[in-house]
Amino acid sequence: QCEGVTIFLTDRLRVKLEVKATTGIRWRDDVVDNQKFYRHDEVQFSTVQAWRSGQPILRIRPQDEDKEDVAKSRETSAAAHEIDNILFVPLSTIEDRDEIAWKSIVTGIIRCRNKRKNLLLSVDDAAIVDAICRAAGPHLELLIAYKNRREAVGKIIH
Repeated sequence: QCEGVTIFLTDRLRVKLEVKATTGIRWRDDVVDNQKFYRHDEVQFSTVQAWRSGQPILRIRPQDEDKEDVAKSRETSAAAHEIDNILFVPLSTIEDRDEIAWKSIVTGIIRCRNKRKNLLLSVDDAAIVDAICRAAGPHLELLIAYKNRREAVGKIIH
């Protein structure tokens, strides 16, 4: 029900978030093609804040605050809004267990912008997307591992 959605996944080393699927994304003009990703140390961006914290973030702000010098990228949208409403939801998998508890590893971020029909995204929307991400995370991780193995074998064969 969002006007724009982007799915970011971490690279193999888990040091950057790369766009894997989107309904449309626009990067700032000063971001060159080989830099169109988020690094783990770019903490000024909400996308990275959700990645580092592992918690959903809901941002509501006037459209004029989302100037090109603030956001590194944004979803494209045909409609104009007075208020920009953005939901950042981590995509996590359970990776390992230490002495105390299971550790959850954030493997990506789903970023939703502006609900259709001028409705605002809410905490309920965050909970729904979070539940979907928790269910889909392990399956997505298996698909990524399969793709990585296939690429590795392809490099060996060729």
